[in-house]
Amino acid sequence: MYVNGSDDADMSAFGEGFAWDPASLTVFVGDTVCCHPSSTEPDGAFSSGDTKTAEGHFRYRFGSPGVIYYSSGFIDNNNRMLQGVVKVLPREDKNSRVSVQVGGVEARHVTAGLNRVSRATPQCVATSHCNHPNQTSHGVTFSLAACSTPTVHSISPNQGSYHHVINIQGQRFSNVSCANEVMVGNAPCHVINSSYSEINCRLSVDSGLPIGLAHPVTLRVNNVGDAIIAVQEELHRRFVVLPVVDSVSPPIGSPTGHTRVHIHGSGFSAGDVTVADPATSSRLIIRTLFVTRPHLSPLSHLPDTVNGSGPVTITGTGFGSEVDDVEVFAGATELQVIHSTDHNLTVSVDDLPAGTHMVTVIVRSKGLASGAVNLESVPYATLSPDVGSLAGGTPLF
Repeated sequence: MYVNGSDDADMSAFGEGFAWDPASLTVFVGDTVCCHPSSTEPDGAFSSGDTKTAEGHFRYRFGSPGVIYYSSGFIDNNNRMLQGVVKVLPREDKNSRVSVQVGGVEARHVTAGLNRVSRATPQCVATSHCNHPNQTSHGVTFSLAACSTPTVHSISPNQGSYHHVINIQGQRFSNVSCANEVMVGNAPCHVINSSYSEINCRLSVDSGLPIGLAHPVTLRVNNVGDAIIAVQEELHRRFVVLPVVDSVSPPIGSPTGHTRVHIHGSGFSAGDVTVADPATSSRLIIRTLFVTRPHLSPLSHLPDTVNGSGPVTITGTGFGSEVDDVEVFAGATELQVIHSTDHNLTVSVDDLPAGTHMVTVIVRSKGLASGAVNLESVPYATLSPDVGSLAGGTPLF
């Protein structure tokens, strides 16, 4: 285990048969502790939980003073574990003299008679809540003070979609909305409005955050600094992004299937996605109303045989006028749709293998056409030329 943000000691975990070194660690509010072993502890302790982290280790940033206990979990069959304690102390205000050097030569401090140029204040910056003079007889100073430290006391809700507004309560925020930079994981949470004690923000529809993971919520107030997240329980300082379905179109499809459905929403990911209709499947990933109307199913009829290549007309109902919305197959061979009306389809048939081919018509916005129709491809051949030399040597095509 080690500490990030403090100048104090370093702790290392050595594994079975060893103890934490040291078993007691003193840090300050805002320090981040990183450990490799982890376990779930009673109230008042921090925990990495049972889910593996992407980095292979667990980090915890302490947001309030107190005494926190930690454990490695069982390290052998005798139920032995490594235990320790972290003492978190409040940070004290600190005032430091500012020194500027150019080429090793320190700039002198002018304490009086300084001609200052008036400049417009940038729009998206905050002002400190402190009233500390930064100029003394000893020069210019810079202070680190609690009165200028934003602090977050609560984050709610802790899970939801991009529709949900995330409410952050605390103190020493900025009432200039764009001066508050809120991050959920590595995605910005766009601030809707803010005051000195409250911020409301919302994730974008294309945030790209992994679904189902608890992402840390962080805050930085421009021109002031990072906020301390003074929320005790780890999951209460995080936000879990959930997928959401906003619309499904079309709302009506063919009972024969193959209707192309567009699902609009957020939180979807690349790869396999399971979509099920509650009326036809016991495994429900997305529940939505999808009503089918049998009279929308197209019917197709066409000549029984085709000789060679050429256009073929398919008659029926419900095809529609959009050529790009219709797919026609003869067996496994897709046929090019040349023209489409509600009652007729014209397709181009190239040289099909000889034999019987079942014709399939799919209207993407409606579904698979009903009816069983076959297309017979009759074998044929031509020979050119049809006469040649008695001595042979005539090429035939």
